[in-house]
Amino acid sequence: MRNFYWRWAVSTCFGMGYLKEYCPEWDAALNRLIDRHWESVQVGAHTAQLGKVRVWIENAFYAYGTEYGAGAEFRPSVRTMRRLDSLVRHMQDREEDKKRNQYLARVRAL
Repeated sequence: MRNFYWRWAVSTCFGMGYLKEYCPEWDAALNRLIDRHWESVQVGAHTAQLGKVRVWIENAFYAYGTEYGAGAEFRPSVRTMRRLDSLVRHMQDREEDKKRNQYLARVRAL
């Protein structure tokens, strides 16, 4: 968690800022999506799929947490960005562990 706030402070204070404006309705909706779909989230290179909604997870924190492909894009609060970041990193770590275990099983079989 400390790493998140460090990355957020550096990226927002040293020239990046935010591309999108804050919207409390999107913030609440994204929190509900995280609560409902935290077990089934699909993380790609640039977006995360939470149910039927794709959320932008690249370019932290310039456009981070915005709904991808929507007409109007708004950003969530920093707290929600931290929740999304934690979820995305957890899923990425889980996928990397799975790939590592498959690789080790192949190597042991040689």
